[in-house]
Amino acid sequence: VPAAQVPKEPRVHGAEELSQDLEQRLDQDAVRYVLQVQGYVDPKTTPLDDARETWNTPWVTVGELMLPRQSRVERAAGKKQTDAEVDRLAYSIGNRWSDDPGSLKGVGDINAIREAAYQASAEGRGITGAAGKRCPFGFA
Repeated sequence: VPAAQVPKEPRVHGAEELSQDLEQRLDQDAVRYVLQVQGYVDPKTTPLDDARETWNTPWVTVGELMLPRQSRVERAAGKKQTDAEVDRLAYSIGNRWSDDPGSLKGVGDINAIREAAYQASAEGRGITGAAGKRCPFGFA
């Protein structure tokens, strides 16, 4: 969720409106988002396998993502390297710091399908094993 109020309409329109809107925002200031989760209560209140249902549980902020202000020149200079690094990653909801059964794991049919789709995407890009599951910032 954006950490600050943003206009309802993008500043630009067209096929690239989201990326162009973000670029304009980054030209002016850092862009911040708060990361939020909702807790599971029971199958009726929080159905895991029906994405059409809105959960009626509070959102809890668990972190913040800050994209620093950058000029278009700075972004262009790092884009090729960033794109290559991202393509070497194998993001998945199934990636965990530990294979310990007590570690967090996605549950339900929807998450099982998501995990299979992420794995197929990584394999399609030639990313397999632990190499793709590393933290791009060197934390693990």
